[in-house]
Amino acid sequence: AFDQASLIEFQKFERWSEMMFRALMKDPIEGYKPISFDQLYRADMELFNFMARECRKGIRRRPDNSSPLEEALEKVPQWNRGSHK
Repeated sequence: AFDQASLIEFQKFERWSEMMFRALMKDPIEGYKPISFDQLYRADMELFNFMARECRKGIRRRPDNSSPLEEALEKVPQWNRGSHK
């Protein structure tokens, strides 16, 4: 939906989905439980809450074609730690 509304490029938001899927499939560290669907749901909700806080001035693309939502995604701590590669 974000892509169809030209708010975020599909590939950029797909990175979030891939990161979530990899977290779900990853074997847990010894002594810990695997990540649950509830944890993924809460993380997804937290992402949307974070993006809402970061984009209080609006989500439409700017005249220079930059995207406030894409910029908000780049600020997510896990995004730049290499866990999405």
